[in-house]
Amino acid sequence: MEEETVDIFCSCIPGFESISVKECKQRLNINASKGAVRGHISLQILIKDICRLVELRSVHHYWVVVDEVEHFLDDHSLSKDEICSKFYGMPAKNAKWEKALQTWKLFKVFKNEQNFEVKNVAETDDNTNVDSTTNKDGYYNKSYDDVDPISAGDALSFRVTATRTGTHVFCSGDVAIHLGAGVNELFHWKVDLTKYDIEVCSFVRDDSVILAIQLTRGSQSLRNITHFGPTTLKANISYCLLELAGIERGDVVCDPMCGGGSISIEGCMSFAQSFHICGDNHEVAVQYAQANFEDINKTKKNITFSTLPYTVIRWDVFQLPLRTGSIDRVITDLPFGKKIGSKERNVFLYPIALEEMARICRPSGKAVLLTQHKQALKKALRKVSWWKLRECRPINMGGLNVSVF
Repeated sequence: MEEETVDIFCSCIPGFESISVKECKQRLNINASKGAVRGHISLQILIKDICRLVELRSVHHYWVVVDEVEHFLDDHSLSKDEICSKFYGMPAKNAKWEKALQTWKLFKVFKNEQNFEVKNVAETDDNTNVDSTTNKDGYYNKSYDDVDPISAGDALSFRVTATRTGTHVFCSGDVAIHLGAGVNELFHWKVDLTKYDIEVCSFVRDDSVILAIQLTRGSQSLRNITHFGPTTLKANISYCLLELAGIERGDVVCDPMCGGGSISIEGCMSFAQSFHICGDNHEVAVQYAQANFEDINKTKKNITFSTLPYTVIRWDVFQLPLRTGSIDRVITDLPFGKKIGSKERNVFLYPIALEEMARICRPSGKAVLLTQHKQALKKALRKVSWWKLRECRPINMGGLNVSVF
């Protein structure tokens, strides 16, 4: 059975699906495809290779598909009670539970071992008390090596969550309740909405339904950062910005307004042959960035070299202490004028920042800039002739419609 494949779908940044598809090919040598709904990709992977999903840097969560029914709700004459009855009976009908649960167990055991290694390193290097019960990736002190999910009964706990797009006579809560009852009837797992072992998810999209088991406990976009500022950028967004920049071996990459250092940290972790310089004019931001780098160096999690190739400097973006033409790539999350600064200040800030970025950047260098204040950046680009706009890509970031220039 280890040579069998399972269907996986992952959530990613809406607008960056193509980057996630490309990453699957680069890192896993797997041909992924964009999902039917924006912000998702789908792929097939060997069960024995399921743990390699953690290599993906551009995704939030991943699920192993148990069953997918294209026309589950195509009979629009059914009442709400009849539809709920169909959801109740769904777990017992034609669902590939054995493969999916084998995949879940293999991934869970791997994550437990991985978290245990990080815990031991933290205790050894820092002499701190690490919580041995919980972790953002799950309850890693619980061993699943000898657990058979099919026959475990109430030794395992579960919960059901449901998401829904389209117009229906039922709500997501109805799906979760009746689907959960069907799962409990089939496996006799106990219900626990907080400290659950297994999370069964249902995705209702118009008339189709996907039944899946979530492999990730915490979002993979929250990795690396321990000191969060008011506008800390998620790791998977940072990776996508870096990928858009086309970083090559030996490149020097600069984030002139780094905040907590998310972009430079992800650059060091994902593009090991590059060097990253980051800075900010706020003292606390520089302290947080330095602390985040130091925490990664302490645990040495996912690091294949002795220390991260970076430097953090306190500076002013209006007058960067860098030589002219010394930077290959400039990548930054510009202030939107909401939590940081104001839109009036952005009109003044953006042109001067673009001039200074152009000065430090090599000829034919590239900048990747993220902002919600699109009009201010477009006006600034018309004023600063050094830059040529190649692409403006809209993405959705936590409900905000922002653009990557």
